[in-house]
Amino acid sequence: QAPASGNGLAALASTIVKRQIDALQTTVSTLDYEAIERAVHAIANASRVTIIGHGGAYVPALGMAVKLNWAGIPAKASTPDLFCNQVIAVDEHDVVIGVSHQGRTRDLIEMLALAKSFGVTTIAITAVPQSPLATVATIALYVLTPEVARAGTFLIAFDTLMVLADILSAAAADRRGN
Repeated sequence: QAPASGNGLAALASTIVKRQIDALQTTVSTLDYEAIERAVHAIANASRVTIIGHGGAYVPALGMAVKLNWAGIPAKASTPDLFCNQVIAVDEHDVVIGVSHQGRTRDLIEMLALAKSFGVTTIAITAVPQSPLATVATIALYVLTPEVARAGTFLIAFDTLMVLADILSAAAADRRGN
């Protein structure tokens, strides 16, 4: 997208910052706080949390794992191909979170469904409500709206995902007394 006005780096920077602010405001106004409350409860009471991301979504999965660990909640990031070897060790005391921008990555959908079949609480985090990933999860969380997600960039999605990670981490740590 061309800068809103003028030319050069300053105009580009201004446009990017405005888009980030708009995306964050859209996210906070569209969050499902009831679903977030269920996710916080599950995360705060989990023995282990695994966050799975594929491709570009691995970066926010890793960021979310770091934030949860900083909050005193044992968490690790994984990819679908690695998790297929780890899934045999999960149980009903674990939480598995799948992160996908559009919620259509087949390997991630299959791994979340498999984890759920072992009794694990699964959480989908995506920018698209009613995505295939969201439909297989125990709890579905959304950032942005589909219109913003389609118009946005990876960086905008990343920042909104990290805000949700901050919310989940802080609230779960508070529940645990960390």
